[in-house]
Amino acid sequence: MNLFKYMALLYFISYSTYSQTEIKGTVKDSLNGAVEFANVVLTNNNNEIITGDVTDKNGNFILYAREGKYKLNVSFLGFKNWTKDLDVTGKTELRDIVLIEDSSTLKEVVIIAKKKLIEHKVDRLVFNVGESIAASGGDAVDILKITPRLRIDNDQISMIGKSGMALMVDDRLMQLSNEDLVVFLRSIRSDDIESIEVITNPPAKYDAEGNSGIVNIKLKKIKKDNWNVTLRTQYQQSSYSTGASSGRFNYKKNKFSFSSGISYVNGSNKRTERDEIFYPDREWITDFNKRPFTNSLAGKLLADYTINKRWSIGVQYYFSNNLPHTKEEDTGVITDVATNQINSLIVTQARNDKHNQLNNLNLYSKIKLDTVGRTLSVDLVYFDYKNDNNRNFNTNTFLPDNTPTAFGMTTTLTDGDQKIKNYAGVVDIEHPSKWIDLNYGFKISTINTKNDINFFDISTGTPIINQNQSNVFEFDENTQAVYLSGEKKINDKWSVKAGVRLESTQTEGYSQTINQTNKNRYTELFPTFYLSYNPNENHSFSFDYGRRIKRPNYSSLNPFRFFSSPFSYNEGNPFLRPQFSNILEFQYGYKGKLYTTLSFINETQGFGEVPVVNSDDNIQYFTYLNYFKYNAIDFSQSYSFNAIQWWESYNSINVYYSASQLDDTVNLEDTDGWGAYFSSNNSFLFNKSKTIRGELNFWYQTPENDLLYKIDSKYSVDLGLRFSLLKSKNLQLSITASDIFRTNENRQKTFANDIKQVYSNYGDNRRVKLTASYFFGSRKVRYKRKNFGNESEKNRTDTN
Repeated sequence: MNLFKYMALLYFISYSTYSQTEIKGTVKDSLNGAVEFANVVLTNNNNEIITGDVTDKNGNFILYAREGKYKLNVSFLGFKNWTKDLDVTGKTELRDIVLIEDSSTLKEVVIIAKKKLIEHKVDRLVFNVGESIAASGGDAVDILKITPRLRIDNDQISMIGKSGMALMVDDRLMQLSNEDLVVFLRSIRSDDIESIEVITNPPAKYDAEGNSGIVNIKLKKIKKDNWNVTLRTQYQQSSYSTGASSGRFNYKKNKFSFSSGISYVNGSNKRTERDEIFYPDREWITDFNKRPFTNSLAGKLLADYTINKRWSIGVQYYFSNNLPHTKEEDTGVITDVATNQINSLIVTQARNDKHNQLNNLNLYSKIKLDTVGRTLSVDLVYFDYKNDNNRNFNTNTFLPDNTPTAFGMTTTLTDGDQKIKNYAGVVDIEHPSKWIDLNYGFKISTINTKNDINFFDISTGTPIINQNQSNVFEFDENTQAVYLSGEKKINDKWSVKAGVRLESTQTEGYSQTINQTNKNRYTELFPTFYLSYNPNENHSFSFDYGRRIKRPNYSSLNPFRFFSSPFSYNEGNPFLRPQFSNILEFQYGYKGKLYTTLSFINETQGFGEVPVVNSDDNIQYFTYLNYFKYNAIDFSQSYSFNAIQWWESYNSINVYYSASQLDDTVNLEDTDGWGAYFSSNNSFLFNKSKTIRGELNFWYQTPENDLLYKIDSKYSVDLGLRFSLLKSKNLQLSITASDIFRTNENRQKTFANDIKQVYSNYGDNRRVKLTASYFFGSRKVRYKRKNFGNESEKNRTDTN
């Protein structure tokens, strides 16, 4: 309950900060008409700005300040400035503010400026969507496809050169399963997007978790109250079919705003895998044929109330109920190397049934301390996740003539139950000043996860529990973090930003089966630094540095052995330590179109899943170990071409070299070497009214080395057409074809205990999608998205 006390204290801080003396008034012109958008500024005796406001449509303003002596300044284009000395001893109301027209000013000033397609700020790259021909008639996923430094492969969104990526909408982080995330992004119209920010090295404000970048989708702002509805449906055909539907409703009236959305996905696809193990005296080749089914319902509700122009509070709730299952048929062929004859066959039939339930509740409060930009934000979060997982497999071993062997038949049932609860509180303060813009705050988080797995032998028809392979594992984690960062624009050419984040973590894991408790405590600093130089509008230079941490997923800490067949299992490692990385990046930009980036990453205490094979008992298993140090250097070049009105092209190439140093206790082969990735995304307009658009996208991955694995090359070609229908263009139809040559297949090899292993898989990437979306209402309403404040914790729950 201590956490709830902290949360109550956070709200008290929010309330007490807001309590100040009120100064309000009304600004009018000489004809007694209200003056909207007039600047109202309160200064002290040293002419320093204390606070300020902008008048509303009725000419009203409200200021908050401590008691004292001040000067009030009111100004508006076309009028003479108005000033008055104030002695504030209590609540003050001004009724005599009348602005006089200034005949010496210009009657009308019209400035038309076109934004650059791509802008570079001190800590991020900004893609101005409105300047792209792909901005109309699509959705957020279509725009992310052409955003520099991003890659979308089979609906998997990633940042080039990063092992993970977080996504924000209007500065609010969101962490959904990839399937729910894509459905959500498809419901955002590209016409409603103002810009996309790509943050490759996140500042101290954000969790230091993972070698992850952040993408922030900025939506267009609202000027008037209104509502809108977006309806969308999609049919996908690969080996099997999948259907998806979603709806979103947004409403804003006066001080109240409400948003809701719901989505449903149902269908299946095909996944084929091959596992080849080359023992000294035999080869073991297993083909896996899987059919994953999706049955997912998700929804969200957001209610926001503006108490006044400075203070807003709200609540957000997100839920998902997912009932996926997988049917699996596996065939293993064992061949003697000496005779090249088949020794035996292993046939496994399996079914995985899951039931995932997620509930996330967020209470938040945001106070604008003044119009200069100082704000206080408080978020309180409750997160609850349940995962029931049942796997039933039946394995039979045969001789080449289909005669059963002495191993006979093995039939088992694994019944797993996982529960995760997370409470978190976040306070964030933005504090701009004349000399430097500060940002500081803190976060507290507590997590409890419990895994209860029972293993049954059902060969006789009666379930018999195997206590040695059943397990109860509990894991608790508490984290406290504080951060401070400052940004300063030295002059028109130079900007600098620096920050530091301190995170302290305490963990405790307990395995009931083996009666083992493991505790870990660590406190680490995570500095960040950014420097940018823009000598003129054609050239930009930047340098940044950041240190980050990667904590193990909760499942990877569980020592229980999860068997997928009698010859294969996975197990976690409760002794895993966190991984740390240092990231350096230098970037040069030319005319907002050509960007050259050189980056370096160093990782220590690296952990991952390691394959182990044993030729004595034919057992293959995967376990997690801290086993490597890793260094990589990456050179990338990107170019945006839009000189032709009907054609827009985004092209990039990455060339990188990685070198890893593996622990001596791991009998695995190093895989140092080069790799490269090239992509070209092209958009076309087919008519003057811009209602028919096409796209041609291509990417190619060279052979590369990734720690344990040598990976073969692959590529993909995608085609698409989009139609904007009706006079309003509110009805959108699209057809896309992905991986049309069926070339996006993963194939990799490694050596464990001097035994060669080759893996390959194909995720049914060749598919056709038909999508229809309809929008009605007002386009002026902004969809407001809040994060839940516990994004890094949720990212480790394996909710996918």
